[in-house]
Amino acid sequence: MEELLQVIKDYVKRKVINLGRRAGRLKTPMDMVILALQTYGILPQNLTALELFGMHGLWVTVDYAYLCNYLELWEINPTYCKFAQKFLPKATVKIGDSIDAVKKGKLLRDDYNFIVIDNPIGGTFGSGKYCEHFDIFPALIKRVAGRSIFIITTVLDTGAIVNRYPSVSIENWLIRRKEFYGIKNEAEIRKIGVNKLKELYINKFKSWNVNVENIFFTPRDKPVGFLTVEITREEG
Repeated sequence: MEELLQVIKDYVKRKVINLGRRAGRLKTPMDMVILALQTYGILPQNLTALELFGMHGLWVTVDYAYLCNYLELWEINPTYCKFAQKFLPKATVKIGDSIDAVKKGKLLRDDYNFIVIDNPIGGTFGSGKYCEHFDIFPALIKRVAGRSIFIITTVLDTGAIVNRYPSVSIENWLIRRKEFYGIKNEAEIRKIGVNKLKELYINKFKSWNVNVENIFFTPRDKPVGFLTVEITREEG
């Protein structure tokens, strides 16, 4: 019942958003990412897309689905999957733990060139096993095309998230952020500037034998945004 109510609320919101988009008065953060990629001439011509935390598809996926030749959406909640298939009839919707799917080679393809990782942002999840998108890498690198676009939800300010969601446990979250980013200073890991964030991911991708060709940050609100990374790697 809770999931159904969430879908209804988000469906109404999406109707309002789409009215604004059609009138040319509104662009979502994903719209802005797509526009930037098109403006710089780096959006792949034929999108083979993978979304790893798709929910019901109304938050992010519908903003780019029309561009896709192929769209594979993963969601662990069966109710949300049912609605994702309804809202995105041309998508291949998979029910399951997407992080486990990446790690165990359960993804359906190995040539994705547009990868959306709209991961949870409030602490750890999956019974404490996972945190943000940290557990997806570097395994996912092996499943993408030689030139690919990653769009990753990243957190600049953990304190702002905790203020928004008081139930979030900060301790384990900070431990995982320190491990992933290689930062020991607690103040720095709690709040990361955009330039520092880009530097961290350039170094991360380099450590995974991947070249970063372009990288930019698009705010969704003040503490959270999409980090968009164009990468190249040797295939095979």
